[in-house]
Amino acid sequence: MSSDGNNNFTLVLDDENGNLKGAHDILAESGRENVIYASSLEEARSELNGEAPGIVLVSCASGSAEAESLLADLALTPGWVIGGVTAEQATDPGFLRSAMQARFNDILAVPADPDTLLQSIDVGLSHIKGSSKSQGKVVVLYSGKGGSGVSTVAVNLALGLNLQGGLKIGLLDLDLQCGLVSSLLNLQPTQTLGKLGEIPIEDMNAMREEIFSRITPHDSGLRVVASPTVLHDGLNISAEMITRVIRTLRERFDILVIDTPKWVGDRLVAALDESDLILLVAEPQIPSLAKVREALRLFSRFEYPAEKIELLFNRVDKKGELQPEEAAEALNRKVYFSLPEETQRLTDAANRGDPPLAEEQPKGPFANAVIELADKLRVDLGFPSLAPVKKKGGFFRRFSK
Repeated sequence: MSSDGNNNFTLVLDDENGNLKGAHDILAESGRENVIYASSLEEARSELNGEAPGIVLVSCASGSAEAESLLADLALTPGWVIGGVTAEQATDPGFLRSAMQARFNDILAVPADPDTLLQSIDVGLSHIKGSSKSQGKVVVLYSGKGGSGVSTVAVNLALGLNLQGGLKIGLLDLDLQCGLVSSLLNLQPTQTLGKLGEIPIEDMNAMREEIFSRITPHDSGLRVVASPTVLHDGLNISAEMITRVIRTLRERFDILVIDTPKWVGDRLVAALDESDLILLVAEPQIPSLAKVREALRLFSRFEYPAEKIELLFNRVDKKGELQPEEAAEALNRKVYFSLPEETQRLTDAANRGDPPLAEEQPKGPFANAVIELADKLRVDLGFPSLAPVKKKGGFFRRFSK
């Protein structure tokens, strides 16, 4: 679904069995105004009179595809969509994946207790209000040392952010010659950044449409802008073009994760300049730390504020001779986060094009750490932290567009 609606009223779109009647009653009893209840598509059209609701709570008792079709027939674009589901649906991985693909912003098990329902509505209203005031945040992952796992971390971090739901997450591959994002996700994009440099940058409307047309959906719901599949197709993409791409994608996504190459050039600098946060990826090894020190010196020359740069340690072995805290101290920095070593699993995942965070129920040390990192990142970027799934009358926060 979309998040372009600006109205503050809520539509409760029920089914013929009245599964959401209790939710409407809770909203009415709580004193919430601007709540419309409809038990059919025709009734909803009559009540809305052509106005798009800010929030829609729609019954998914007959399945997510049917609910999505109902909203499509409504021919209006709400700002936030909550799927009202049964307790069985809320714990069914197959249903949750279909709901993710249907682009629900949130899932609410009904009947829901008042606090959970009101919290779900308030999160949607907060998102709509925030979306109208500011553009998305940009997170760049960079390492001056090749083979540090930047692409793997970027892909899984983007998937982790998307998995939590409630936000629109994009992943941009700016390694224009040797990008790995599509391979790691087993994507075969029909549109990439390739030959984007042939579009006149002065034609802002045409450029905007071109950039949006190159967004490829992943099965998880993550949106990807892939690097060129042909080596020379990215050669004529200028730094100015990179700036335009990032600023345009800010309009579409709440958080844009960018994977970058190790080579320093004007296109990399353009991405770094546009970023809100730089995650400097390092391994707890002397060669990697030497490259980190070089990068920090470079960022100092660019006059980036210290709070814009954070150290993210990858492939951390608790039994290793050099630990992240000691390494960071040598650099006069603090550890932002550490990801554990899980080499064989990540190698197998890369060969299959199936990252750990793309699984229906991510498990393992690396996956658990990335989920924790994603939640920390959300908060640090100014978005609300999401509570764990509640087993009784709770909600399952997933599925942002």
